[in-house]
Amino acid sequence: MFVLMVFIKIVLNMKRDYIVSIENPCEKIVWANMQQSASGKFCDLCSKNVVDFSVLSDAEIIKIIENPSRDICAKMSTLQTNRLLNNQSERKNFHLSKTITTLLVVGSVKGTFASEQNLTKQDQIVVNSNFYSIQKFPDKAATDSLKKTISGSIINENTDETLDYEYVFIEGTIISAVTDTLGNFTLNVPDDFTANEIVLVLKATGWESDTRAIVYRKDLPISNLIIKKESPIVGEYIIKIKRKWWQLWKKKYY
Repeated sequence: MFVLMVFIKIVLNMKRDYIVSIENPCEKIVWANMQQSASGKFCDLCSKNVVDFSVLSDAEIIKIIENPSRDICAKMSTLQTNRLLNNQSERKNFHLSKTITTLLVVGSVKGTFASEQNLTKQDQIVVNSNFYSIQKFPDKAATDSLKKTISGSIINENTDETLDYEYVFIEGTIISAVTDTLGNFTLNVPDDFTANEIVLVLKATGWESDTRAIVYRKDLPISNLIIKKESPIVGEYIIKIKRKWWQLWKKKYY
């Protein structure tokens, strides 16, 4: 998640495509420690309001940057950066992109779990806010005691450090777990849970959006799921305006 400063020059009466890019990341601002304001938070370092773009659609963001009353700062998700902002987008489209469908291969516990259960390392499933990857290892059947469990760990997306005391639950149920001091968690899926699709939700801690990962009942047990959680990055960003082909001959004023 980025908390970034915006400096924009606007040329009126021209339809534009905007691309957000990042400059000079800064780690001095902690979103959770900032004072609440009507539009988001207030930054004591620069004495400005920080607009929470992460809960807005592209169209709403464009409306703000095209009508700035002053230099503005904003908090954005990485999914909103370095791409064209779509003026026709709706808020729900952005949040749907936060749902990550993973292709899982049944395996036994990796790392710490393997030492506790005496199981062989299997396929590793890595999930973060933008992609997933699967690393293949020799297959081995899991024990009966693990057939209805989902186990894994949560780590920082930037540092790969494990995250303790993170709350994860199965959407639509009261089934939940909190990661231990090593970042590990285990969820037990009950016999009466009949849905094939299981949505795991990693609860936000105040500045970022919830992280979701979809797994499937037919793939249980899942014992090597690694969820990568975003960490805040602070810095300046600019809005690049992508010209239409018929605008290329015009003199650049921005």
